[in-house]
Amino acid sequence: IHYNGNLKPWLEIGIPKFRGYWSKFVDYDQAYLLFFD
Repeated sequence: IHYNGNLKPWLEIGIPKFRGYWSKFVDYDQAYLLFFD
C-alpha cells in the first residue's frame, strides 16, 4: 500500500479515517518506533 500526502496515517496531518488502519498493523513496542511521535 502506498499513501500520498494527507493520506499518510502515521502523520498528525493524516486523515483520521486512515489512522486506525495504520495502528492496527504497527507494533508500537518496537524500540525503533519509540523515537517517533
